[in-house]
Amino acid sequence: MFRVLASLRRELIERGGIHRYLSYAVGEILLVVIGILLALQVNDWAQAREDAAQERFILQRMDSDLADDQELIAYQISKGESFIADHKASVDILLGTREASLEEFRSLLRPMTTIIIFQSNAPTFEQIVATGNLDLIENQSLSDAVVRYYTRDLDGWESALRTYSRDIIKPFMLGFDHRPQPPQTSTREDAVAPFTQIDVSGSAVPPKTLDEYRNSVSILNILRTRIYTLE
Repeated sequence: MFRVLASLRRELIERGGIHRYLSYAVGEILLVVIGILLALQVNDWAQAREDAAQERFILQRMDSDLADDQELIAYQISKGESFIADHKASVDILLGTREASLEEFRSLLRPMTTIIIFQSNAPTFEQIVATGNLDLIENQSLSDAVVRYYTRDLDGWESALRTYSRDIIKPFMLGFDHRPQPPQTSTREDAVAPFTQIDVSGSAVPPKTLDEYRNSVSILNILRTRIYTLE
């Protein structure tokens, strides 16, 4: 097409038809402009296809991250429910509404200093933020929901839980009684600490009795607070 137009242009110039040549030149310009616009449109389509492919890849990876989060949340909920059950059983023993041995009661106290902190699995979100690709998620409502989920501020709550456990519960329990011996079948995760493996039966300070635990308002209040925060 362009070769034919070039030949026609030479012919018009040789004939001296300036007016006709100018009219042709306008048409030639329009043809070039149309070609440019078509090329840009093709580039736009190609870019749109590339962006759509990247968006699908991002959403697929994010879906995998969220599946991991759901699995972790389910585990932590199960763990939290187990802690609540142990704490409520401990309260019932302290209040005298449930019979139990000292060993059973002390075993129920093991999770008292354990806190449950959820931290989302966010490698995909962190990557798209760092690379500026968050805008590739075309659905604005979805994009907003993603940002809200991954930027929620729980630092204050988590810090309060850690502080309460570290500065209040642990010091009190360490000073109140000997730490209970873990059962022989327990795993390292179940053991409260390596030093609980040491036999303290010969200590000059005898272990507390169940009645002494019942007379401690602090332990009862700690358990009630733990139940409240976990529920």
